[in-house]
Amino acid sequence: PEYAGHFSSSSAPRTPNWNASTADKQWLMRQQAPISDQVAQGIDNTHNHRLETLLSVDDYVGEIVEMLDEAQQLDNTFIIYTSDHGFQLGQHRLPGDKRHLYEHDIRIPFVVRGPDVPKNATSSHPILNIDVAPTMYAIAYGSDATLPGDMDGRNFLPLITQPPHERNKGEIESSWRGHFLVDYHGAGKEPCGLQSCPPPPPQNFHVNDALNNTYTCLRSLKPADSMYCEFRDSESFVEYYKHDTDPYQMCNVGMGMGKCAAVAPRSELAPLQAKLAQLRACKGAACRTL
Repeated sequence: PEYAGHFSSSSAPRTPNWNASTADKQWLMRQQAPISDQVAQGIDNTHNHRLETLLSVDDYVGEIVEMLDEAQQLDNTFIIYTSDHGFQLGQHRLPGDKRHLYEHDIRIPFVVRGPDVPKNATSSHPILNIDVAPTMYAIAYGSDATLPGDMDGRNFLPLITQPPHERNKGEIESSWRGHFLVDYHGAGKEPCGLQSCPPPPPQNFHVNDALNNTYTCLRSLKPADSMYCEFRDSESFVEYYKHDTDPYQMCNVGMGMGKCAAVAPRSELAPLQAKLAQLRACKGAACRTL
């Protein structure tokens, strides 16, 4: 409560994809109505309240760091600061949720402090939430310990630490993943198949989820920065975005709908489809080398 109203004059970022047309996207997205002034005010309120809440989180993190320092354990402790998902605040007409394939939903903060971690350094290697458990396992049992076979992720410590952890660092960096899986199973109710029935009127349609919002995606960073997604729906819909030229995912070149009439050639899509199939089927240690 002490921070209530602290950000009352702020607003959610009006990014280029804020309230943007969804004519080239899967069915649920195509139904989203433009954001009205009233909905925009609600989005801004949510954004501001989230910032205020984070001030309390900052206080709590500060108290933990002070306790560790007083116990003379701060230099012996790894602190991982992250989240389980991103959040949408009006992007692609989505007023506030996290169940979609777009960058604002899947990107998360990831900050690590600990022994031999250099100050203010940044790694460009993609770290996933499935990597947290293997890394904690390595911290507890040593970097040479064999990870449990059911862990899909990898120990990221060699990527972010200086000696003595950097043994085989070059080999680990060169073999680190360039792709990863993003998947979700949509939630909907009968008879409309949406998150809530009946559907809202077209002029105010803002529904976050549906049964056909079920997809698997390949998020690639090399050799090209892109997102390729396959939906399990009656349209067998595909969304494909090339982030080098379209960082805000405004132009789906997977289907050729809306203003983006061009469709990526089969020769470009085939390797993405094959890699996605591998990631969709892998389990445990087999996922670490894909």
